[in-house]
Amino acid sequence: MVGSSEIQPYDLTSEKRFIPRRMLTLDGVNKEFARLARRSLVASLRRDIDFTSRPFEGGEFSEVVKRVPTCSNINVIRMSPLVGQALFVISANVVGILLNAIFGGTGRPSIKTSGTYTQIETRLIRVIVNNMLEELATAWGSVLPLGISLVKAEIAVQHAMIVAPTEVVVACPFDVKIGNDMGECLLLLPYPTIEPILGKLTARFTSIQQITNGDRTGVTEQQIRDCSVSVVADIGSAVLGMLELSRLSVGDVVMLDTCVSDSLELRLGGKAKFYGRPGLHRGNRAMQITSIVKD
Repeated sequence: MVGSSEIQPYDLTSEKRFIPRRMLTLDGVNKEFARLARRSLVASLRRDIDFTSRPFEGGEFSEVVKRVPTCSNINVIRMSPLVGQALFVISANVVGILLNAIFGGTGRPSIKTSGTYTQIETRLIRVIVNNMLEELATAWGSVLPLGISLVKAEIAVQHAMIVAPTEVVVACPFDVKIGNDMGECLLLLPYPTIEPILGKLTARFTSIQQITNGDRTGVTEQQIRDCSVSVVADIGSAVLGMLELSRLSVGDVVMLDTCVSDSLELRLGGKAKFYGRPGLHRGNRAMQITSIVKD
């Protein structure tokens, strides 16, 4: 028998949604995104950056966005084929930190608390955002291939109301730190957007780095087959003095150090791999391999 204290009343007329307490796959995606985003920022800014994920939180949209500081970079994004829109927020602190790093500053970054960003600052932020959205799509790739695109960017939350104020959203926070300066990035996923894939998000996460050996071998083989390699064949060479070079004109014949019947050396990546003879094949210049260079 269940005690009365354990019974919780439920209003059948309420539209309140409940988010699972544990979504292992979502946690895994966020960690993977943090790793990729850090790598991208370090490569572009040439600075040591910490970019780490924190456990996701749930709450009403109006309550969650209260934590977004004024003059933050608020990006409305579309995650096709998922329905609706999401928000990717770079707090004003992080924007100031990143701009300070881009301009080579070593002191305390300037954090905006009012006004707007200049055209140059806006363009630089847009480049960073686009790079991070690419990494976000990559992180989600092992769960669901997404086409993540930027719809618009705002600095005021009231201009980025993607859902009703009472709609439940999943907030995925990320800590960003450069030196002693730190701030927060935030990915807001409305419940209706992720509801169709909740089954996938609560399952065990398998990142791209956790592919089995057999799958990795297949992927590696395919990548090798898709690689293009330049093949160079030297027809011959000649040594001419400056006086001879100065006297060359159209129609002159330069004697090479090879004969027509000699096999030519074919080099791949600067290393000799084959010997062959030049000719024509179906109207195109070609090389017929006659032997293989033994290492």
